[in-house]
Amino acid sequence: MIFGKLRRSFAAKLSFFILLFAVAIFVAAFMVFYRFYSRTIEQEARQSYTFMLGKDGTYIVHYLRERILNQTIFGTAESMTDPNDCR
Repeated sequence: MIFGKLRRSFAAKLSFFILLFAVAIFVAAFMVFYRFYSRTIEQEARQSYTFMLGKDGTYIVHYLRERILNQTIFGTAESMTDPNDCR
């Protein structure tokens, strides 16, 4: 009778340890994924910008203030000499 309780308690402790170990591995994997993914988003955000256009192509929101309500995207495209230059 004593050994039966000892075995059950050992089995319970072992299964709890295995469960705890599995949770720790899951949390570690999630943290690695989150850190990698958040760095990727930050890197992409540094290399991009946002703008908003009106129906006629006029800049409503742009990171260059002189373009807001003064230029259109079509005028900017015509004045570009290098197609890879996005300024």
